[in-house]
Amino acid sequence: MSVTKNMKSAIVAFLGTAIVAGASVPSQAGAVIGDAASCSKDATGAGTCFGTPRGFRNSSDPTAQVDFLLTLTGGVAFLAHFGGATFTCTIPSNPNTIAFANFFETTNNWFQISWDASGNCTYNANWKSSATGSNY
Repeated sequence: MSVTKNMKSAIVAFLGTAIVAGASVPSQAGAVIGDAASCSKDATGAGTCFGTPRGFRNSSDPTAQVDFLLTLTGGVAFLAHFGGATFTCTIPSNPNTIAFANFFETTNNWFQISWDASGNCTYNANWKSSATGSNY
């Protein structure tokens, strides 16, 4: 067998493998919002957190965590650890906020939450979008 024929066989084998491997790799189409994790507060204690649950789990910060908790008294609390600090606020309890707390823990939705200096949640938003993905 000639060197040229061996070279052609090797190229054909490589291209065949590359095509099969490429066909099995998922690709993104459309807008994609990357996972993120961020929390901060000012000197008064008021602050904000945003990101996705997966963003907090995959953060380079080994203490990063985010939760919406149902309390024993029927309330809803937000709790996050990020950057060596703890961030908390309470959300008025009603059927919508309880449903939100239950829903949040089973999705990878993008969220933003803010609170005042007294620790009362003042803003909460949750975006379910094809751009954030659906894998928890």
